[in-house]
Amino acid sequence: MHVEKNVFDTLIGTILDIEGKTKDTIKARLDLERMGIRRGLWMNRDSDKARRDLAFFSMKPNDKKDFLKFISSVKFPDGFFSQLTAKTLRKTDIHQLRHDIVQVLCKFEMIFPPAFFTSMIHVMVHLPEEALLAGPVNYRWMYPIESEELYNLAFGPIRAELFSSCHVNGVKFLGTARDDKLCTQNSGVHVPVEAKVRTLISMANSPPWCNYFTKTDTK
Repeated sequence: MHVEKNVFDTLIGTILDIEGKTKDTIKARLDLERMGIRRGLWMNRDSDKARRDLAFFSMKPNDKKDFLKFISSVKFPDGFFSQLTAKTLRKTDIHQLRHDIVQVLCKFEMIFPPAFFTSMIHVMVHLPEEALLAGPVNYRWMYPIESEELYNLAFGPIRAELFSSCHVNGVKFLGTARDDKLCTQNSGVHVPVEAKVRTLISMANSPPWCNYFTKTDTK
């Protein structure tokens, strides 16, 4: 599911030129100049300034509205991920997917800059082969678990419990409500001291009339 989401974010973010999502960045344009390729995507320089013009594969504001309106009104047939994540797989379909994804990525290379091809885009080439070797992904991917978690989160918490502190690997973490009541500030972390060290601290802070030593110890 993470692969599908990341591929979607990269593709749609680049087409819609969404800041923080698009791979058509200023750095990507400068890379093209250094490599001497895709001159049409180079930075546009006027005197001492350089600007990144909208790429031919990105949409203008009015086109974005029409695109989103179109997307919300249609139903698409089964695609790459729908077929790949089916409960039952046919080898003929997987072999076809293996062929199709290579063709799709080759076409993408003719359109998008090299920065578009992240590890998530590249991993799609290996997914059909993985399905042939390991079978349906519903037993290996996180689809069922994540879908169930999202379904439960949609209804909100049934019961919420608050704890003032917790212990993790011998370290005590205090909640802010409890930490605020203390005279000292330890950033919510309390590390227990060894018994011998606690004894020495107690001895150092004890009144002089307290005798912690036995007759054997004083010899």
